[in-house]
Amino acid sequence: MGIVIRYMKSIAGENKKLILRRAAKTALSVIISVTLVLTCAMPAFTGQAQAASFTSSKPKGAMASAVRQKAWVTWEGVKGADGYEVYESVNGGAYRLVRRTTKKKIIRKGLRKGKEYSYYIYAYRMKNGKKQLSRKSRTAETTVPKKAKSTIKNFLSNAKAPIGSTMYVFGGGWNTWSASAGTQAKRTGLSPEWRKFASKQNKKYNHWKYFYRSKKGLDCTGFLGWCVYNTLNTENGKSGYVFHSSQAGKVLAAKNLGKWTGRSKVKSHKAGDVMAANGHVWIVVGDCSDGSTVLIHSSPPGVRLAGTPNAKGKKNSQAAKLARAYMKKYYPKWYKMFPNVYTKKNYRKNYGRMRWYSSVLADPDGYKKMDAAGVLEDLFGPLVDPEPEPEPETPDTPDTPDTPDTPEDPENPVDPGTPDDGQTGEGGE
Repeated sequence: MGIVIRYMKSIAGENKKLILRRAAKTALSVIISVTLVLTCAMPAFTGQAQAASFTSSKPKGAMASAVRQKAWVTWEGVKGADGYEVYESVNGGAYRLVRRTTKKKIIRKGLRKGKEYSYYIYAYRMKNGKKQLSRKSRTAETTVPKKAKSTIKNFLSNAKAPIGSTMYVFGGGWNTWSASAGTQAKRTGLSPEWRKFASKQNKKYNHWKYFYRSKKGLDCTGFLGWCVYNTLNTENGKSGYVFHSSQAGKVLAAKNLGKWTGRSKVKSHKAGDVMAANGHVWIVVGDCSDGSTVLIHSSPPGVRLAGTPNAKGKKNSQAAKLARAYMKKYYPKWYKMFPNVYTKKNYRKNYGRMRWYSSVLADPDGYKKMDAAGVLEDLFGPLVDPEPEPEPETPDTPDTPDTPDTPEDPENPVDPGTPDDGQTGEGGE
């Protein structure tokens, strides 16, 4: 009996193995068939994806800055584009096409003094005899000065352009071999390489690993030099403005661009002021009523807004709160990785000041008279989006309802004011 039972179990086991083998063969056949179908269909699918990718992309980094009666407009390229269309508006009027080009920069000449010009850009390509357009770029605005070379607002608009997309790199913007401005700091517009490098970083970014990778980002003096260059020039490759941090403000003043005031005599800050000391430089956005200052600078981990402590040394000052709120709203991805917006107290006490002559940078927007909150709102936009207008109620009669109202020595960096963000070490500039 036991022999019979063992024989029956053996047969059952063999049948089970046979069933499993047949099931496996069937499944394999199905997989091969599906794979062949997908492979045959792949070219059409890929083409559709590429088309969608182009039409859903847009030119990044659009910038514009007026120098006397000219304005340069730049942007970063879109993969697969045959060219670009640039649209212009004057003082909020209708946009019109002003240039179709294969380049990523145009210069507009003969602009009207005192007018504000706005630009946006489309990439286009020809596909089967038809033109496909990308999404439009962000709007870039600039004001043509009446008498000066440029304006305070243009200077600060240029300074804000790399925020959230440019890492701090020691030596960034420098010509390593001659300790002067490198090509990246003598060009108008943002470098695509800065954005590409920044896109690969995370909250563990350590700038110490990238000493003198000068084309991947900007250090403090490289950033300042790039901002000054973009405000005073329309062409690339002219004389640069990158100097050792202890000399930066003094040299700009020596070039008759503004007045230098030593740190012991600095009693106030106004929008556009350049602050410099041995080891660091920064640009003033504005002061707050509690004695704190909002600023823009390049300091580990990168270019960003920051706020000094208040007059009593409180870290979470009005300036810090404003910097945090604007970084969080307008640069959310960056803020999520790098939320630090604080600086040290000596940012207000240990820096000399270079204040622009009005004949160089005029102030038609009144930024020098505004507090930090006013400058930020005009420069970036409001912190709170306005409430939408309520829809008019449907009338009981057929009448139509009314329309509602409508580096000092780059080899021995010393930074008395670089903030410690708790994630990367303090970095000299």
